[in-house]
Amino acid sequence: MENHLGENHRRCTLQKRNVTRELKKGKHTMYALKRVKKIYIRVHEITQIDNQTYQCLEREQNFCENLARMCERTYTEEKPYRCDMCEKTFIQSSDLISHQRIHNYEKPYKCSKCEKSFWHHLALSGHQRTHAGKKFYTCDICGKNFGQSSDLLVHQRSHTGEKPYLCNECDKCFSRSTNLIRHRRTHTGEKPFKCLECEKAFSGKSDLISHQRTHTGERPYKCNKCEKSYRHRSAFIVHKRVHTGEKPYKCGACEKCFGQKSDLIVHQRVHTGEKPYKCLECMRSFTRSANLIRHQATHTHTFKCLEYEKSFNCSSDFIVHQRIHMEEKPHQWSMCESDFLLGMDFVAQQKMRAQTEELHYKYSVCDKTFHHSSALLQHQTVHIDDEYICNMSEKGLDLSSHASETSRVS
Repeated sequence: MENHLGENHRRCTLQKRNVTRELKKGKHTMYALKRVKKIYIRVHEITQIDNQTYQCLEREQNFCENLARMCERTYTEEKPYRCDMCEKTFIQSSDLISHQRIHNYEKPYKCSKCEKSFWHHLALSGHQRTHAGKKFYTCDICGKNFGQSSDLLVHQRSHTGEKPYLCNECDKCFSRSTNLIRHRRTHTGEKPFKCLECEKAFSGKSDLISHQRTHTGERPYKCNKCEKSYRHRSAFIVHKRVHTGEKPYKCGACEKCFGQKSDLIVHQRVHTGEKPYKCLECMRSFTRSANLIRHQATHTHTFKCLEYEKSFNCSSDFIVHQRIHMEEKPHQWSMCESDFLLGMDFVAQQKMRAQTEELHYKYSVCDKTFHHSSALLQHQTVHIDDEYICNMSEKGLDLSSHASETSRVS
C-alpha cells in the first residue's frame, strides 16, 4: 500500500492539479469525470482505499496512475490507439475496440424490448430511454430533447454547420462518423449488405432495409392526415410538409423557400449558372440529372414503335403515337361527346366551348374568323410564298401588305 500512497499524489503536469483530489470534488475535466470515474469504477470494481487511493482489485492496477495518464492525454490530445480501417485515433484501447465494431458490423448489445442492436453498451442505454420516454439532453438553441448526449452533439452540428469527419479521397465532410464510413464505400465500391431475395447489394444497411420492403410491400411510415404510406422515412418527412406548409430550406440569394433540400440545391444553380450534368456525346450540360437522361435519349432513340419502326426520344411521345394504332382517344368531353388523342387538344376544346359563340379573331383579307389567335396564325400559313388565292374571294393578294389588316372582332 505504500507504493499506492506514493503514487496517489501524481499531478497532471499541464494543469498542476492533484488528480485524485479533483476527481473526488468532481471539478476536473469532464472526460476524467465521465469516462474514468464511471468506466473504471464500474467495470474494474475499483474500491476506495484510505479515502485517497483507488485500486482495481481484479487487475491490481493503480487507479491514480491510469487516471493521471488519461488526464494528461485530454490536454496533450495524445491518442495512441489507431484504427487500421479509417485511421481514427483514440485515447483508450477500449474505445478502439468499440469503434472497430462499426467496421465489422458487430452489434453485441441488443434491446430486450424491440430487439434493436447496438455496437456500444452506452448506445443501448441511451436507446432504452426512448422506451421509458426519458430525454435528459436538451438543445439550448431549439429546445429539442434527446435521450443520448451523442445524439444531442450530432444535432447541435446542424446549427453550427460543423462537419468534423473528412474524406481523404474527395475532401467531403460529414457531421457523423457513420456517414463518412458509408461515403467511403462510394470510392472503394464496397457493398457489404446483400438482399437474400434478389442478390442485390448495398453500401448501407438502411438502403438494404428499404429495398427489402419492395419485396414485402411493407410501408411502415403512414400519414395520419391523408393515410398515405411510405417505405422510406425521408420520403415520409418530406410528404408531411405538404400538410404543414413547412419549407425549411431557404435560398440565400433570393430567400425563396423549399420543402426539400434537393430542390434548393437545384434552384441555387439558377444563381450560380452551374450545370453539373454533362452529356458525353455532345458535351451539352444540364442543371438536373433528369434533363440529362431525357436528352441522352435523343442520341439513342430509346422508344421504338414495332409497327412502323419509328423512334421517339420521350416516353410521352411514344405513348401518344401508340394510340394512333389502337385508335385510342382517352380524353372525352361529355358536353359534345368528342374524343381527343392528346390531353392538350382536350383542354383547348374545353376552353373553346367555355367561350361564347362569338368568333373573336378575324382575318380581314378573307374575312374568316376564329376563336383563338393561334388558330388565326395557323390559317395565315395557308397563304404560302406571300401570294395566295383566297377560297372565298378568289383574289390574288400580297400577304405582307395585308398583315396589318388582321384584327380582333369587338
